[in-house]
Amino acid sequence: WLEPLDVLKKLGVQPDVIVEMDDQTEERSSYRAQLPLTYIHRRTADEDFYFVASSLEKPASARLSFRIAGKQPEFWYPDSGRIEPCAVYEEKDGRTIIPMVLDPAGSVFVVFRGKANTAPVTQVSLNGTVALSTAKRINPLVDSREFFKAGGSLEIKTADGKSVKTTIAPEKSGSLDRDWMVAFDGVGAPKARKFDKLMPWNESEDELLRYFSGTGIYKKTINVKKSGGEEIWLDLGLVEVIATVLVNGKEVATEWKPPFLLELTDALKSGQNELEIRVTNLWGNRFIGDEQYPDDIGFGGSGVLGTLPDWFVEDKPRPQPGRKTFTTCRYYAKDDPLKPSGLLGPVSLIARPKQADPRVDQIARDLFVFSRNPEFFTYGWHRVAPYWKDVARKQDKNKAKFQKPEAEPAKSKESVKAAPTAQQAPSGTNQMRQWAAGSQWETTASFVLVSANAKGKKAVTLRTSDGKESLIGTRHLSKEDRAYLESIQVEIK
Repeated sequence: WLEPLDVLKKLGVQPDVIVEMDDQTEERSSYRAQLPLTYIHRRTADEDFYFVASSLEKPASARLSFRIAGKQPEFWYPDSGRIEPCAVYEEKDGRTIIPMVLDPAGSVFVVFRGKANTAPVTQVSLNGTVALSTAKRINPLVDSREFFKAGGSLEIKTADGKSVKTTIAPEKSGSLDRDWMVAFDGVGAPKARKFDKLMPWNESEDELLRYFSGTGIYKKTINVKKSGGEEIWLDLGLVEVIATVLVNGKEVATEWKPPFLLELTDALKSGQNELEIRVTNLWGNRFIGDEQYPDDIGFGGSGVLGTLPDWFVEDKPRPQPGRKTFTTCRYYAKDDPLKPSGLLGPVSLIARPKQADPRVDQIARDLFVFSRNPEFFTYGWHRVAPYWKDVARKQDKNKAKFQKPEAEPAKSKESVKAAPTAQQAPSGTNQMRQWAAGSQWETTASFVLVSANAKGKKAVTLRTSDGKESLIGTRHLSKEDRAYLESIQVEIK
């Protein structure tokens, strides 16, 4: 049997999107793509909508060829709602070629509608070095970062053979890393204090701050000299986990992903301004802080609450006032590492020049924003689940149809013979905190397969840290492990 892609090729049907990324080319449909970029396509009577998403944990570049021509491509940004015409693209052989840059794990809608009013830009150079081109894929992160700091010549070439060269002045940057007044809001919040310099809460000598989970409210007065030919941006650097920025008491934006960057031109006034940054982390550090005190909830060996404690039911003061939270499951242990929290920076206020040519101004702005990305995505606690409730992705049935079955790993001598039929676990690493609590199998291990024999008896294949595998009947599993398997939609009866 021919695969669908081969049938379409024989019929002369071109791929909807051809992706060039990381020096590779992928012409397959999105569900078969081997590259860290996927897309979906929706069409109306007059418009075409593509949602393009990168799964790379670093700033990425891609060269996409769309099976469409004669329409103006636009970028619709889902994080801000901003819409702008795509400035750099080329139409060739009935297709539209667009060089794109994407933030870490970034995404954008590419929308084709209407007619273009001007010839598109096909190449962008910074001080003579090509940074964007419809002819080849280039990642401009390093070049653009150095360019905007030092300034220089930005040149664009258009599809009609014309070129425009513009001198870009260096950006003006001022550090805001020092002298913040910080108050805290949340359960067991520490006292307000002055931060002479930015620091992670989890590194504080103050126990209440070290284990704090909630919101830190950073405030300081800044003096700004505005110019009509400049934009003013605030770069927060690294934030753990999410930050809301207010200027003179008015909320400007909430930043939740890199780059933690926002424009403040309209929000600021010449002279003194009150800058406020509200940073919120998650509950993990507070849970670990509670584990430094004796258990007054009654988790037991399984880590799951069986019955509500008397002091809770009778509304009495809790025996351990040092504990600030109440949960029905113990998610973290006292020795689990604390994760960075708060405004980590470096924080800077940046003034950059506006450009008279709207195409140059848009290209310069987009490259500037891209240049403020970190080299790699720094993962906070909110991005890695450290306990057994980590939910795996469902298997892609379309993709699975074209994959060759993997050979079953060899069993160790201690292993029980596998059941006749087996269902592959959902993709991803599926960790369980405990297996069969109190039994010989109690350990931290990876879930590999769910099996069923001819009589329908269920069993789970367990792979321990030393690589050995064993087949365990579901009746030996702890309640939390059974709940975990049910949470990833593995049927247990």
